[in-house]
Amino acid sequence: FRDINRFPDSVTYPGLSIFRFDAPLFFASRQYFEKKIRTILSVQKDVKSILVVCSGISFVDSSGIHCLEEVSVYLTQRGVQLLFTLINGPVRSRLKKSGFVKKLGQENFFWNIHEAVAQFKKNSYFSDLSSMEEGN
Repeated sequence: FRDINRFPDSVTYPGLSIFRFDAPLFFASRQYFEKKIRTILSVQKDVKSILVVCSGISFVDSSGIHCLEEVSVYLTQRGVQLLFTLINGPVRSRLKKSGFVKKLGQENFFWNIHEAVAQFKKNSYFSDLSSMEEGN
């Protein structure tokens, strides 16, 4: 998985945006995180899911967790699913302890990018089938 701005010939999945955040998520970076999510939605009108790659998030504080909660609500209101992958142990523990994992649902957290993309493709396939059946 690569940055499509740098590698325009990369494979993409319609409806899925993969976003890697390379900084601790805390009071000083939360506005930047929120801005990046809003930019994704304004640029990619057909996005159904945003997968946040968390390998670069070394720390999250209560402000960062609150940011994730707000972003989750914002995206849900727009019919966009929020997914996470590659969360390190301490950050995962903070998210669990705060109740964020339970609120969002364990099914939205993945151990690696390939697993998350496979689940997105599976859900997208069944969603497309359902849409076709409704059109009959």
